[in-house]
Amino acid sequence: MTLPLISKLLTLSALVFVTFGMSSTAQADTYASYEVGASSGSLLNLGLTSTGTLVIQSAGCPNNSCYLTFTPPGKPAVAPYDGTNLTFDNGTACSPTVGTGFLSVSMGRCNNGYEAFFGSTSTLRGALFDGPDAVKNNIFPGFVDNILINSEGDIAFVNASVSGPDINYLFIDLTSHTSPVPEPSSIALLGIGALAAIGVFRRRFAIAAKA
Repeated sequence: MTLPLISKLLTLSALVFVTFGMSSTAQADTYASYEVGASSGSLLNLGLTSTGTLVIQSAGCPNNSCYLTFTPPGKPAVAPYDGTNLTFDNGTACSPTVGTGFLSVSMGRCNNGYEAFFGSTSTLRGALFDGPDAVKNNIFPGFVDNILINSEGDIAFVNASVSGPDINYLFIDLTSHTSPVPEPSSIALLGIGALAAIGVFRRRFAIAAKA
């Protein structure tokens, strides 16, 4: 096999590796959904623990002291919230990462690499999304508010209804994330390494040809 042909094959293999390594289609996670409470706008998501327990607070109670504690089946049982006995893992406000197709985004919430936000597209007046794809990451069509997301990717939100009661939802993330998609910076480094290897092979074969 000649040197130019070997060089071309190595270059092609490196380009194929980099192309396929960088190709990752955004896809919504799979969730178990729970309707936790419904009211005429007086139930707020107060806190979400790292294990998926949701605490809802009623704004109509004296001193806002009335709490509803909900733990999904299969999650560790906890005592009802008394105002101090639980540590919340609500995520932080953030600017979500979005792709094409969005007309607007708001109420972004991020935690440990997970994100959730309200957005609108040309075909949806409003929906809840958990990633940048305007189609595949649509996990709940409708107007939402009061978004929380914990470090395991569980999401709590309120479906704000125009004609009916507002409904508090809890989405428990069932998707395994043990093999995360490589970060773009890592992929770039791998690509650079592959291209460097091409140079090494070319130099070695050039020396061998001269000899």
